Order: sequence, then structure tokens, then C-alpha cells
Amino acid sequence: MKKGLLTLFVLLALAFSGAKAQTTATYNFSAFTSTYSSIASTGTVMGSGWWGDDKTQLSIGLGFTFSFCGTAYTQTSICTNGWASLSNSTSITWTNATGSIATNGWLMAYWDDLISHASSSYYQTTGTAPNRIFTMEWGDHTLYPNFGTTPAASFQMKLYETSNVIEYWYGSSAYSTSSATIGIANGASDYSTINGVGSSPTNTTGTFYTVSGSPATNQVYRWSPCPVTVNATPSAAVCPGGSVTLTGTTTGIGWSWSGPGGFTSTALSPVITPTASGSYVLVATNGTCTMNATALVTVNPLPAAPVITPSVTTVCNGASVSLTSSAAATWSSTLYLYSDAGLTTPYTGGTATTVYMHPDTVTVVTPITYTVTVTNGFGCTASSTATVTINPATAAITGPMTVCAGYNITLSSTTSGGTWSSSATGIGTVNSTTGVVTGITPGTTTIYYTVAGCSSVAVVTVTPTPTAITGINIACLGATTTLSSTPAGGTWSSSLPAIGSVDPSTGVVTGLTVGTTTITYDLGSGCYV
Repeated sequence: MKKGLLTLFVLLALAFSGAKAQTTATYNFSAFTSTYSSIASTGTVMGSGWWGDDKTQLSIGLGFTFSFCGTAYTQTSICTNGWASLSNSTSITWTNATGSIATNGWLMAYWDDLISHASSSYYQTTGTAPNRIFTMEWGDHTLYPNFGTTPAASFQMKLYETSNVIEYWYGSSAYSTSSATIGIANGASDYSTINGVGSSPTNTTGTFYTVSGSPATNQVYRWSPCPVTVNATPSAAVCPGGSVTLTGTTTGIGWSWSGPGGFTSTALSPVITPTASGSYVLVATNGTCTMNATALVTVNPLPAAPVITPSVTTVCNGASVSLTSSAAATWSSTLYLYSDAGLTTPYTGGTATTVYMHPDTVTVVTPITYTVTVTNGFGCTASSTATVTINPATAAITGPMTVCAGYNITLSSTTSGGTWSSSATGIGTVNSTTGVVTGITPGTTTIYYTVAGCSSVAVVTVTPTPTAITGINIACLGATTTLSSTPAGGTWSSSLPAIGSVDPSTGVVTGLTVGTTTITYDLGSGCYV
């Protein structure tokens, strides 16, 4: 069975928040030379059922506990195709590809389509606790489809107790061509492989290499786990402007944080004020190797800022104004606020869309700023403000409220600095600065006195003025004369009735004694001639 050649696979790495789970990327790679020594004379021979093409022997005990990528193992399965599975896989795969990695703990000393031969492969555990070594030797393996015994190659896998180091040792090899993979894997998406079989190949995480040929005799490749532990956790999610504590713990002797926007810190647990969600990475070292952990910081969104719409921005003391928010919100200050348009329930808190402002104690110009605040499901808030200016009420208008057409009256208020105006200037006019009202024609007009937008109001009645009295203005003793004026309905009177009397309704004057008297026609509204 011959596999298709696979040359390169690229892994997309996913970052996780919190403690850094140990991956193959945390292993340090090194290459060196040391004398290869077969264990044929001391090891246990692989059983006859393992001889041949595509065979896997299960449950070979290591003799100690071996940790790989944070998982403890005590046994392994070993395939004739140059790989071992610490998870005791039953696979016999000869296809060195990521999709063929059947389990975690997949160790690739020389993964290719190989053939084993009788009594040529061995395993053994040597040494004493806590420094024992498990060795597996693939001896004199040939490349498929060569079922002969040459050309062949021998190589070993060594697993070290306590240090959990993995080494591949290479003996003599007569392979001229091959397409093998050498490296370590912890599943189909977590692997580190080397890009060649020389004395200093590059070990790359996330790139699945195949190599041609075989390493030179006495070549050793080593993967050492970094002993540094590191954890990174953020405090709870925050709203924009909030503070987050990045809590780091490590057994390393040096560390540093990095994050969005060029953030760096050498504090183990820095406090930050993030502007957006993002990942913050804590890198720790023991001076030889490094480990890292990622903390995902979440910045929750703000709600949309509410918009306040006051019905007016200036109000007089004693008047009312409604304030409406575009969203249900809490209001502050609560001064002069009511929950209802009837002004029966003072607003004391809680969410409301509309409130009503009714100032009643203001004696000087007073601006009040009201703030509305909305809160979303994350507890984040947004606010807006509106300012309403309260002006004192204008004092009441005083003075006569009736004026004869063609005559004047003067109105006044104790509040100074205002302006006078009339609602019906065809009936009565008013001087804007003096308050003098002039009657024009009979009727009523509303007079306003306004100071800083606040007005006092008075209704002035303009009454008719009688026409000039007509008739003979001389009466003989004992005789009469009739006077007249319009409009009708007025009352006639005499200033000296002993000289001359007048009928109050008819205007008939009777001379009584020699002299002069003044006759008046009064319409009863204060207007007379």
C-alpha cells in the first residue's frame, strides 16, 4: 500500500482566553549528535504479529508516567510505519498526513510507508525512578514495497521520565529517497514538524512537512517541554471607560503583557482602561523557554444616548413645561418635576419617558439642567442634558381697567424693565414703556406687561364717550329747554340744581333762579360731557 505524497499543510491557530493549554508549540526543539547504540541485546523484541507491512502493537508499557501536552500516559501503541501513539491508537496508517493523525500523543520518529522484518525491532525501559528512559527501536526497516532486507534504516524513540523530553535517534540508513514526516503532534490540528533531515533543521508549529532521505547516523532530534506555567484572566466585562485588572500568575522569572493599540506592561497584574474588546497576551519565561496565556477582555457597548425635547427652553415661575426623552430614562435633578401633567405626583425617581416641570418658588432668573440616563442590558449607561431657564413671574398690573374712547388711563406693575403691549390696538393702544392706555373705540383689549418672557395680563374695557351736548343753553325763569347727546341711556345731572334743574333721563332743563349751572351727561362708565 503506497501513500500519496503530501508536501505541506498549514494550521490556523486559535487563541483561547485564560490559562495557556500546553500545545506542541510550547516544546523547544534542538538538534545535536550522539552515538547511536542498538538495544538489540537488551530490549524486548516486538512480537511476530508486528512483523511485516502496516502493523501496530498495542499497550506497550512505558514503565513510568510520561506527560505530553499536559496529559499523563503510561503506555503506547507502536506502528511499523515509524510512529507511536501514547493514546494507544489501533490505527495502522501509513499515510503521513494531518488527517491520518488518529489520536492525541502522536509521535513521529520517521513516519512513512515502512516494512518491518523478523526480530529486528525492540523496546525497553532503563534506569531508576525518577529518571527512567523508555526506548523504542525500529530496526532495519525498509521502504514499501521493498520486502527485502536492504536498503534499510534503523532509528529510535526515547521518552524521558520527569523531564518528559522526547528524542529521536538515528542509526545507519540506506534510504536514497522517501517522503517521511518527523515531529510531534497532539491531534490533527496541533503539530510541530521539521523541514529537513540535516544537522539543524527548522521546527515549525502549524506546518506539516514531509522530508526526503533520512537523517545522518548519530543525528538526534529533541523536543523538550517548557516547565514554565502561566495563567491570564481578566476581571469582569466592563463598559467603555471602565477599568479591567489583568491577573497573571506564572512560575517564570520574567514576564510581559501585550495587547491592542500597542499596549505593553511588565506588571504581572496591570490595570487597564480598554476602549474595545480584545486579546491580551501574557508571555512568561524562565530564561530558557517561554510560555504564554491569553486573556480576552470584553468591553460592552453603550446604549444610544437619549435625546431630551423640552416643549420650551424658558419658563416663567408658576408655569409648566413638559420634558420628553427619546427613551425611558431616569431623570436628575428632580427639582420642580412631576410625573403627571396634572402636577399631582412629584417625580422622585425611576424610569420615565415624559416628566413635567412646574417651578413655583423662583424669584430670580434660575437655569436648571436636567440629565436623562438610559441603561442597557450590560449595565452600561448613556446620558444627555437639557437646560431650562426659569424667569420670575411679573407682578400684577394695577390701575383703572376702564377708559373712555379718546381718553387715557395709566397702568403699572412693580416689576421694572418690562414692555407693554395691546392685543387689539384698534380698540385700545398702550405706550410700550409708560403703560398709558388710550381708548380708541368701544370694546375690550388685553394689555400685557412682559419682563424676560413672563407677562402679567389685564383686560381693559373702552367705553363710548358721549357726543357734545346740543340744544339751547339758556333757560328763562320758570321756563324749560331740552338738551341732547348720544348715545342714549346716559344720566343727566346739574351742578347747581337750585339755579337750574335737569330731568335725569330726558335732559329737560328748568330755570329756577338767575345764575349759571353746569349740565352733565354721563353714560355711567365714567365717560361724560
